[in-house]
Amino acid sequence: MADKGDIFVSYDAMDALWRNSMIRMFGENVPVDFTGARYEGIYPGYGEEIAAYVEAQSNKRVYALKQIGFSSEDRVIDFGCGWGNMLNEVENWGGRAIGLSLSPAQVAYCQEMGLDARLMDWNDYRPDRQFDGAVSIGAFEHFCSIDAFRAGRQMEVYHKFFELVHDCLKPQRGFYLQTMIFGGKGVPDLDVDIDPRAPMNSPRRIIAQWKAYFPGSYLPHNEEQIVEAASDFFDLTRSEDGREDYVETARVWLEAINAPGGLEKWLEWATFAFKGLGRDELLTRLQSVREDAFSRGFAYDIIGHRRLTFVRKD
Repeated sequence: MADKGDIFVSYDAMDALWRNSMIRMFGENVPVDFTGARYEGIYPGYGEEIAAYVEAQSNKRVYALKQIGFSSEDRVIDFGCGWGNMLNEVENWGGRAIGLSLSPAQVAYCQEMGLDARLMDWNDYRPDRQFDGAVSIGAFEHFCSIDAFRAGRQMEVYHKFFELVHDCLKPQRGFYLQTMIFGGKGVPDLDVDIDPRAPMNSPRRIIAQWKAYFPGSYLPHNEEQIVEAASDFFDLTRSEDGREDYVETARVWLEAINAPGGLEKWLEWATFAFKGLGRDELLTRLQSVREDAFSRGFAYDIIGHRRLTFVRKD
């Protein structure tokens, strides 16, 4: 999977810029989230974006808990817990949650909030007792590294992950997975279909920007590949396409990131750049944020998005 260095430049380097940009736009109490929201097919009109975004992020968390059949006092594990939004949601609903992450900044933030987040690779986690539910939102796309893909190990990585989730869950309990995949334009050739100097909005430029922003990560090819990898351990019970919701989510992010913020905002951008020094993809990463590679990747169906609900087999 993407290593700690890759996760650092993808998330920790942007931590202050991201969190403070969200707070400036949405207020102090906004949950800081870097995963696609759930608009339920209703997109906001002009001037309604902020309220709609906050509601859509809440919709996502509620939907995830409903998909795993959550009840008060349930124990839930979150693989790739980010800034702890699902952990907090579980606790607000009367449950208990454990989160795993490779991002020191995110784990530190969660722990400051009193949440049980652990700086740990899922490969190293072993449950001491089984959970009532499991979620993974926006992390699965990092689980297979480019090196693992090139070595022909992508399905092996996914199979191992689903085996772990199976072992973590009680029989017949639910696992909710939200992940990016390659889109309808097909799976790119990483040696051919990438060029950060290609024309604006071209697939080659957008894919190069995605690769630069998430170095070391290789996306699942499609939903069928994920379901096949899970099939020894889980039955798929529900599938949704969240691509259009992600277009709107990323559009709001771009507005927040690029909004004025004075000297403080300039220093946050400088920190983001400084923490990426020494990485070959630094300039392309900055370009990806400024040009909104997220929204365009989804809008042009270069990148897809799936919400998948699984039930553990006995």
